[in-house]
Formats: sequence, C-alpha cells, structure tokens
Amino acid sequence: MDAFDNHIRSSDILDAEKYPEMVFKSTKWHFEDNKPVSIDGLLTMKGVTKPVTLTTTKFGCYMSPIFKAQVCGGDFVTQIDRTQWGVDYLVDMGMTKVVDIKIQAEAVKQ
Repeated sequence: MDAFDNHIRSSDILDAEKYPEMVFKSTKWHFEDNKPVSIDGLLTMKGVTKPVTLTTTKFGCYMSPIFKAQVCGGDFVTQIDRTQWGVDYLVDMGMTKVVDIKIQAEAVKQ
C-alpha cells in the first residue's frame, strides 16, 4: 500500500510536495428540520479552486463527556471531475475522470 500511496502523492497525480493540502471552505449550508442536507463550498486542490456541493449522508449531535460540550458530526459526499483540478493521470488511457470524495467531520460547540 505504501507504493500506491506514494504514487498518489507524487507529481504524477496530487503533487503533495508542492500542494500539501486540499481545502474545502463552506459558503452556504442548506438545512431541513434543523439538520444540514447539503453544503455549498469551494474545493482547492493542486492550487485550483472550484465550487462543489457536499451532500449530507449522516449527521448527529451529542453531549461529549470528554469536552463537556455539544459535539456535532457528519458524513458528507460529492463527486468531482478530477481533470478540472489538473489531475489528468491516465485519463487519456481511459481511466475515469469522476472521483468520489467522502468527508467525515466533527465540531465542538464553543
């Protein structure tokens, strides 16, 4: 798996040495019954920023005994055309352009 991970990080694909982070920044949250159903935002990858919408697949809140505060978390998904961010590796050989992105996040109320 190390060889695979190293290749994904290489300049052939994500160029993680030059671009060590991918960032999603939300711009608008959409709610139904006080729960987020989707989140519009901007995804920056390889120095390119494009709009994407994350869809909520799971969301919940609970009182954390560790933080002694409310914690909310969720699972979010989207699909992107990776070539829009300059990730073109093997597309010319027929490899799919479409990539699923899955994000899990938790936040502590302050």
